[in-house]
Amino acid sequence: MRIARTLWKRFVAAGSGRPARTVAPAGVALVACLSVLVGCQGEPTPTRLELADLARFSEQYDGERVSTAGHVRTHPDPEHYWLEDDDLNRVAVHPDSAVKSLVGERVRIVGRFRFSRDKGRSIEAEEVTVDALE
Repeated sequence: MRIARTLWKRFVAAGSGRPARTVAPAGVALVACLSVLVGCQGEPTPTRLELADLARFSEQYDGERVSTAGHVRTHPDPEHYWLEDDDLNRVAVHPDSAVKSLVGERVRIVGRFRFSRDKGRSIEAEEVTVDALE
């Protein structure tokens, strides 16, 4: 990061009318690449939560990337799927295809959690893995 700052200072100074060392084209390319890498750090590590936490603090985690576990349950009319723990805390899972073949299994889901007073709690599944009891 120090190299990027130094190159940036040289680059800015070069256009300011002040004497500055020449910035090589490779230096400019390096600054550009580092800027892209800093801007593309990817998704943050998901917050690992129990379903009870998501039920209790739904508004606090709305929009967050989370990891949670439970048993996959379903209902046929209308067809929908959710995660459920032993205390019947529930979170709907979208899309259905992410867990459709795992009904009855304990799974861990990583995804974006959503909460709405009208629509309830849901998680947009990014990753689903069969989870052994912990």
